Amino acid sequence: MTTPRSGFQTEVIDGKIYAIGGYSGVHLVGPGCECSIDSLSSAEVYDPSTDKWTTLASLSTARC
Repeated sequence: MTTPRSGFQTEVIDGKIYAIGGYSGVHLVGPGCECSIDSLSSAEVYDPSTDKWTTLASLSTARC
């Protein structure tokens, strides 16, 4: 993938794998380790026949 992500949705359509949304990571803050998640609005598709990822149009709202 071109964008590191976790907690994302995947779908397989016509033999291509779509990676949608997710979050970019968790930031530990202070002594209590409060977490902040950065949601993503990006989407990508992987084509196994070419072994390449392609960035798609962004979601209108970031989601994870």
